[in-house]
Amino acid sequence: GCDVGNGHAPEGNGQNTQTLLAKILRLDVSGPDAARGTAYRIPKDNPFADGRMGRPEIFAYGVRNPWGLSFDRAGDRALYVADVGQMRWEEVNVIVRGGNYGWPRCEGATNGTYGGPCPVEGALDPWFAYGHEGGASITSGPFYRKNTGKYCFPAEYQNGMFYADYTRGWIRFLHVDAANNRVTNSVP
Repeated sequence: GCDVGNGHAPEGNGQNTQTLLAKILRLDVSGPDAARGTAYRIPKDNPFADGRMGRPEIFAYGVRNPWGLSFDRAGDRALYVADVGQMRWEEVNVIVRGGNYGWPRCEGATNGTYGGPCPVEGALDPWFAYGHEGGASITSGPFYRKNTGKYCFPAEYQNGMFYADYTRGWIRFLHVDAANNRVTNSVP
């Protein structure tokens, strides 16, 4: 709990770039890297590819418990990751190269333990978050743009992301309009 205790870095594993815990990893699985003794290679544009400031596998850090991801394949090709919260918030993050999402010091856009603004300098706010009064275990579904002939969803289920909450048993759709406003619709 809270990313502290035996086996955790003093600043929490989420903020420690020398561990792979609480991270989004990016690997090239097209073949082994004999020099490193791994079954994968490191993409040269990973933020810590040289290994000096962090593990080369790390693409982004400061997430708590990523539970599902989805690429916006028809739009800006962004990677959306649902991150299960602990104290107050469930969130969806847009993952960017080298992005720090603040865990364990931040949850949602706040200080995870006490509320108030996130104290981690440069931490990225979630793209979307909801409080634990609405649920407590987010799961990401697909990001869906428009009808392609294979699927025919009504307009209110286009241009956005499906997501669910395990503890409450609901499924919702987060619609994104042209101005990047986000509106949640319940899925019948």
